[in-house]
Amino acid sequence: IYDLVLQRKIVNDMQLVAALEYVKANPVKFEAGALEDACGVGVTVTPDQIREAVLEKIEKNLGQIKTQRYRFNSGPLMGMIRKELKWADGKLVKKEIDEQIAAILGAKTEEDNKPAQKVKQKKAEKKPAVAVKEVKTEEPQEMSFGGFHKPGENYTTEGYV
Repeated sequence: IYDLVLQRKIVNDMQLVAALEYVKANPVKFEAGALEDACGVGVTVTPDQIREAVLEKIEKNLGQIKTQRYRFNSGPLMGMIRKELKWADGKLVKKEIDEQIAAILGAKTEEDNKPAQKVKQKKAEKKPAVAVKEVKTEEPQEMSFGGFHKPGENYTTEGYV
């Protein structure tokens, strides 16, 4: 793995994680070619491939994007694209998603800048299942601490080592 990083064949975190997982899964039988296949050595994802994948996913979710506008959660879109283009740079994918959504929706309006309103649900009042009766005693109970030593006198305790 060290050699692949130095030769700049492993260039991002995902490839490094995949290489480490391969080594963990195959500690005894270690093949360099299989390692390179497992961690995506030589695989390049172009910006055009990212753009096409983003366009495809946005078209599938266009109605939801238009209704939710800038409150639309792009995380699931990114997840779908990352499954399709495993070795794509996450920053580039996120940037492309944001650009495509901005191109569709235009500039943010006053309504988009307002914080989302949370729907408050009324909580049911908790009632005790069983009625509790108070028991009163005529004499107060005294607690006995006779078996305990005073703070700092551990050495006087029986069995102290």
